[in-house]
Amino acid sequence: GLDPVADGPFDDTAGHVHEPQINAAAAAGITQGVSATSFAPDRELRRDQMASLLIRALDAAQDL
Repeated sequence: GLDPVADGPFDDTAGHVHEPQINAAAAAGITQGVSATSFAPDRELRRDQMASLLIRALDAAQDL
């Protein structure tokens, strides 16, 4: 339910197929990336990282 966001804080998502959705998730506080300017979109998530991401996404979905 998040609207895609064209510009975001991550340098390494430029041109990535999911860049607008990654930026939207960052703007909504669902994801923070691996640093202030790096998201690492092709890096694998650990189980605990995925669980945290899902909890933040579900919390954000309740606010929509």
